[in-house]
Amino acid sequence: MPEIIAAAIAIAALVLFRHYAARQVGARRGRFVWAFAFPMVLGPAVIVWAGLRLLSSGQILGGLLVVFGAALGTVELQFFRRASRIVSAAAPGQDLGDVLVEPATDFMLVMTVGGLLFAVVGGIGLIVWAVLTQGR
Repeated sequence: MPEIIAAAIAIAALVLFRHYAARQVGARRGRFVWAFAFPMVLGPAVIVWAGLRLLSSGQILGGLLVVFGAALGTVELQFFRRASRIVSAAAPGQDLGDVLVEPATDFMLVMTVGGLLFAVVGGIGLIVWAVLTQGR
């Protein structure tokens, strides 16, 4: 039962923190952009953590996860930096949705192309690995 209460408190704190960050972004304080999108930050961190755990047991997949998670985290950090600068520089009457279209579009383009490249190269690598290990 204490775990459930702790989880409920953590979820409530995250919701309140994101609400506060959204209000700060609305007030043109760009440094809070990352806080508003905090769940996005957790993805690369979990991928890198899982990769490091697999690396400790000698799995090659762990190295791939670390590289993929680090690349994903780098792309997200660049997005947050661009979005933060643009939000801070926005005029008081300007719509934030219009301001954030360009960095969000660039972010999604990089994520789509990177994801497709990762899938194609990974698929080819798996096919090569399957062909090489078929006779064993």
